Amino acid sequence: MSILTLDAGGLDLDVPCERAGHADPREVGERRYTSNGNERSFIKAELMNVPVVISNIQEDTARLIREMFANGNQVPCTGVVFNNALAEVICSGEITDEAETGGAEGEPLYWVVSLTLAEARNAGTGLGL
Repeated sequence: MSILTLDAGGLDLDVPCERAGHADPREVGERRYTSNGNERSFIKAELMNVPVVISNIQEDTARLIREMFANGNQVPCTGVVFNNALAEVICSGEITDEAETGGAEGEPLYWVVSLTLAEARNAGTGLGL
């Protein structure tokens, strides 16, 4: 299980990732075709889409994650899930599922959150703010 750090350099909220992967990247720019059918690429960058499953977290932590990404907020993140030598990545996020689960009777409940992190900008786009 890997650790994902949200709001790197600020809050530094470490959460355990049960699963993570990379979905199709979002292309910045477009492809056009000339009159003879040749493709011309005007793509400036490919930004990552990283779905993660965060498991075994407290209700307050799940609420904090929701609040961090609310209203399209962009949050600095780091972690092995990005496969980029732990460099910071600015991401927006969308919670696609969350569930309250628990163990045996009398044990505390915990939350499992499915979150898709979408890279908001990188050095390749020339759009860094």
